Amino acid sequence: MAIKILIVMHGSGLGGVEKSLQTLCKYIDREKFQLTVALPSEGPMKSYLDDLGITTFVTQIDAWTPIPFIFGERHYYQFLTGMKDRVRGLKDIIRKNDIDIVHSSTLSVADGAFAARLAGKPHIWHIHGKSVGTTNAYGSYLPVETIYSLVADLSACIVAVSNDVSRFLQGYIPGESVKVVYNGIDINEFDAFVPLSTTFRNEFHLHDKRLVVLVGRVTDVKGINDYVEAAIKVLSEKNDVAFLVVGREEDKDLSEKIKKRINSANFSKGIIFTGERTDIPAILKEADIVVCSSKAEGFPYSILEAMSAAKPVVTTRCGGPEEMVIHKETGFHVDVGSPEQIAECVIALLDNRQLMESMRQKSRMLAEQRFSAEVYARNFEGIYTDIYNSMPQRNTDPWEEAALDMVSNIGDFGTRIRRLEHEIRDLRNFEALFKNNFIYRGIKGLKNFLNK
Repeated sequence: MAIKILIVMHGSGLGGVEKSLQTLCKYIDREKFQLTVALPSEGPMKSYLDDLGITTFVTQIDAWTPIPFIFGERHYYQFLTGMKDRVRGLKDIIRKNDIDIVHSSTLSVADGAFAARLAGKPHIWHIHGKSVGTTNAYGSYLPVETIYSLVADLSACIVAVSNDVSRFLQGYIPGESVKVVYNGIDINEFDAFVPLSTTFRNEFHLHDKRLVVLVGRVTDVKGINDYVEAAIKVLSEKNDVAFLVVGREEDKDLSEKIKKRINSANFSKGIIFTGERTDIPAILKEADIVVCSSKAEGFPYSILEAMSAAKPVVTTRCGGPEEMVIHKETGFHVDVGSPEQIAECVIALLDNRQLMESMRQKSRMLAEQRFSAEVYARNFEGIYTDIYNSMPQRNTDPWEEAALDMVSNIGDFGTRIRRLEHEIRDLRNFEALFKNNFIYRGIKGLKNFLNK
């Protein structure tokens, strides 16, 4: 009989976490493991899983490391208020589908962990990076120590995507609870040569150019500024190269600042922001070099994709990439924040076709040996099997259900307080505006005159 797994997703987009779970769902042994996936919304992830025949549920899921709302402040009382319905919704999915193990896709969502606890099922927490809590760019509802204490308490196993992430976690969590499973990639995607379309080359004026590519969102953590500074140094020496930034321009202010720098250096035709693309395998197939200039990474899919496409990678020493790229064999390691080193390595590769070809072959071979989708799926199958065979079913505790109700009530109460605080603030603002009105000042002056 198949072991039944519920995977709780934080989103339904096209990011690295979604890619890692897509790969797992595609390559897991479907005769031994039956997957069900809970998602917070419709989107590309759900469409992909539907095509695979994976059962999906769209249900309420929220983050305890929240992204600020575009309109107004996101307060933790709102998170607590909806927690009861979110967790019980997931608990119902666990019960109705006879789930054996719950697998949370990232640290950013905790609803699946709480639902597993209430349902008496073992829980796996899959952690893709080191940034959370007080170190998260978006902030957190809880101190970082409290978050990791809950992670340890609510998990039968914690899976880190790299040894670097594992070492970080072991500063808060007992080491025996943490296992390392490198992300895997469907290498077959890159086997069929799909050249860039003529339209693409015409659009970005890439005719007869050697391509250096960075795949990633335009944000500070991706080190885009350092990549551009390195590009300017290379383009000052070579005119047959183009540098691409392939990804969503998430930080508009940073993007605008960088583009002004590019224009001032007169390299707008050599450094190109393509925006988000769906033909990344085709772009990487024609790339000569791939760069990761990030300040911090867990285990980025952009490097796995580059290796699958048989490309040398120049990467910063920012965490997981150091475990992916072998220095001077499949690429180069450089210091974080050093565009000079990036430029030197890029030039060394451009000037040495033999070195580039050697690194290309070794990069692809390493991807096949260590980071294939099959290896990735077999590692998770082993973890699922060990937990299923060794973890006794835990009796549910009625006090935990009561605690969930109390948390929700605290959220309701806090939300009402926040609403009253806003109303009081608005009244005070109105009072201040009214007192500055010339009619009010005139009436007050007349009153003072009559009282004399």
